[in-house]
Amino acid sequence: MKASKPIRRMWVSILVITISIFIGIIASNATAAQVTLAWDPNTESDLAGYKIHYGTASNSYSVHIDVHNVTTYTVTGLTDGQTYYLAATAYDASGNESGYSNSVSYGVPGANGAPTTPATPSGATSAPVNTAVAFSTSATDPNGDSLEYRYDWSGGVVSGWGAASQSHSWAAAGQYAVKVQARDSKYAESAWSAAKTVTITQNTQNAAPTTPATPSGTASAPVNTAVTFSTSATDPNGDRLEYRYDWSGGVVSGWGAASQSHSWTAAGQYAVKAQARDSQGAESAWSSAKTVSITQNTQNAAPTTPAIPSGASSALVNTAITFSTSASDPNGDSLEYRYDWGGGVFSNWGAAGQSRSWAAAGQYAVKAQARDSLKAESAWSAAKTVTISQNSTPGVADSDGDGVPDSQDAFPNNPKEWADANRNGIGDNTDAAAAANQTNQAPNAPTLASPIDDAKVNSMAVLKTGPFRSPVAGTTHAKTRWQVFGDEDNVCVFDILSSTALTSLPVPKLVLDEGTAYFWRAQVVDSKGAASAWSDYEYFSTVTSGTDRNANGIPDAQEVSWTTDLDRDGVRDIRQRTIKSVKMVGTSAQFGVSIKDCPTALAIEAVESEGAPQSGSYSSETPGRFPFGLINCRVAVAKPGDQATVKIYFSQAVPRESRWYEYDTASRKWYDFSPYVKFATDRRSATLSLTDGGIGDADGVANGVIVDPGGIFVP
Repeated sequence: MKASKPIRRMWVSILVITISIFIGIIASNATAAQVTLAWDPNTESDLAGYKIHYGTASNSYSVHIDVHNVTTYTVTGLTDGQTYYLAATAYDASGNESGYSNSVSYGVPGANGAPTTPATPSGATSAPVNTAVAFSTSATDPNGDSLEYRYDWSGGVVSGWGAASQSHSWAAAGQYAVKVQARDSKYAESAWSAAKTVTITQNTQNAAPTTPATPSGTASAPVNTAVTFSTSATDPNGDRLEYRYDWSGGVVSGWGAASQSHSWTAAGQYAVKAQARDSQGAESAWSSAKTVSITQNTQNAAPTTPAIPSGASSALVNTAITFSTSASDPNGDSLEYRYDWGGGVFSNWGAAGQSRSWAAAGQYAVKAQARDSLKAESAWSAAKTVTISQNSTPGVADSDGDGVPDSQDAFPNNPKEWADANRNGIGDNTDAAAAANQTNQAPNAPTLASPIDDAKVNSMAVLKTGPFRSPVAGTTHAKTRWQVFGDEDNVCVFDILSSTALTSLPVPKLVLDEGTAYFWRAQVVDSKGAASAWSDYEYFSTVTSGTDRNANGIPDAQEVSWTTDLDRDGVRDIRQRTIKSVKMVGTSAQFGVSIKDCPTALAIEAVESEGAPQSGSYSSETPGRFPFGLINCRVAVAKPGDQATVKIYFSQAVPRESRWYEYDTASRKWYDFSPYVKFATDRRSATLSLTDGGIGDADGVANGVIVDPGGIFVP
């Protein structure tokens, strides 16, 4: 056989160097560099195989590999940062070998290098205690990777990874060595920088805050209704302040925001006072008291009996007479009226002034009744007697003797009917009696459509019913009440009456636990206010997603660094029960939910960030820009109906124009919750006033758990 034909063409396919990263080991066990070659096959019939040749100089090959009869091969064991030259030859069964193919070169990327040691932090060398000092530094990366930094504030306190410029304050006087470290995008860390010594001095003489202003807020409210109060004070040393309220009767709030809310369970007068405390623990005197009158709720009372109807006391047949009446409601509800025209004929509910004509001569007793907006009905008024006279028209036929000439009588042979206004072939008197009877009929109980039959669903189950049905003609579907109960303890965890979500309602995030059995039911209300019977119960259970493997109430993907200290109290958040901190979805920011200094809050059961918008969730219905994502939290309180003060800490200041928005499950709309939120001066935290089963609780039931979906909305 002749020498094999040279290989016409060879090309190189470069494999990306694989780097396996294990927690705590950064780029330390990358596999050796490699390159994959491919070439056109030799077409001779006695071809036996190919050889690969490579070296570190052009056209000088020090390594020769028999790869047998294949047209691709991966060369391994190459050195990082080295350039290699490669070629191929073909050989036949007799051992004849072709010349070299074209040569290709490949430069193996260099290994990732750690950033340079950062510059010694720049910033003030001294400051008083509790005064934030800003520091900056810089470093470079040999591979051009982006960098992030963390600071060692001394005393075992280390910041989270973040910007090159960060701030810190110290609560105790002394000298502190501030160092900084850089980390590239491949997690290679630099050495620590040289230390900058910062001297923190004690304020020479701390003065107490001024006496707060008399609390502002409403002067009266019903029992069990939250009332929000605000106050203010100043500090001679410029320290930040916190406040507490004396709600009277020995009840004092925890230290917190200048604006706080409270409700009382008993009627009476209460003296509300406020006190301020600075960051050094110095307390002001108590403010002057604001007197608040708490009144007892009364059950809905029926309207008073309407006045005897006013109007003409006589008229001819078929002549309309207008009647008026009036009544009052003890609860101030709006009223509607209906009239008894005599002879079993009633008007529909409507205005206080209504008109009627009679087709037959005689005397009629006209009475009126009132009904409030809660459907409580008054007694019937005293009757007004109206005399209806027959027109004297000789020779006019009136077969049924009802006083209506046959020529004008829709039912000339029925003395009880003479008009058919809607032309349905049924007399108006019969129609009116049927309408009056229908007012007491309720719509059909709804049929539950999903989830049913022990279905497995995720924790944001979508409740669905069948279509609305009612025996009452002309009524429409006005509201639906949705309830969900725990199957193990029969406790109601969700109770919403909605005029928007009529046949479908997603249960808000964090209301339902994963891996738990539930049952649910629904009830409908028609456009006349009549409620159906409850539906039958249906059962379902939630699946376990496995996204919170350590069961700490935070999704694993949203766990923050163990060094994070968002409330800046010198104690890492992960070591405290009173704060849970998470990463915000889709951003580099973080937030923490804190119940510190809230005596009614027992625990933060779960916290979760959610991207906005997120398909398939109520977050997809956001009104605009939520730059920090959505914040979902679940807080357990001491007893059902308790109010809780929850503080949200942010890793960076929120914009000045931002507002706090919450999601209302019943209306399926986002709304401005800012009246119940107090932003800190530095915009790094916000304090929310939430009430179990009330304002800020998405589950709608006072069950000892507050579920709060909200977030920062920027107009």
